[in-house]
Amino acid sequence: MDTTIQQQVFSTDMIFERTFLEAKTFYMYRYQQPPSISWVDRVDNEKIFQYLKTAYEPAIKEIYQYSEFNRQKKRPEFSRRIVLLDNCCMVEMTRSWCAVLYKHEDQAFSEKLLKAFGRFKKREKKSQFSIDLIAWTARSGQDHLSPASGWDTPEKGFVPLAFGRGPYYKTRVHGSADR
Repeated sequence: MDTTIQQQVFSTDMIFERTFLEAKTFYMYRYQQPPSISWVDRVDNEKIFQYLKTAYEPAIKEIYQYSEFNRQKKRPEFSRRIVLLDNCCMVEMTRSWCAVLYKHEDQAFSEKLLKAFGRFKKREKKSQFSIDLIAWTARSGQDHLSPASGWDTPEKGFVPLAFGRGPYYKTRVHGSADR
């Protein structure tokens, strides 16, 4: 009987990305194969984490977290979190998106997770109205103003404002009416 021993060498320097674990490389390190990846953005990852802890608590093997202390809220807030499940599945969460890394054979499980995660949509903060000022000057010999890039101001959502010297333009934010 022939017994051969194979040894794999893996540099752990590749696992870390600037400050924390790089999920794809960590997946390769843990499971010795490249992952398939699916992701969803604009989700509330605190709710997703609570969902994972309740619905998949027996399947959670390990949790890795990178946090920053918020002085105003007087508590740490995560900026990146990795949850390892027992079926060679890894869930990576950041403040704005969530990814599922998995074996190709587990695509149905990944789709089930992402469908559940999609329910936890992040509440969008209303953006404050902003005014962007653009100043153009007429070139010598021209009687009209025209930007170098050839923008046609009405089609690009700019509305002329009349104040001070020269024309200024206010952008419409999210189709809002002029104020």
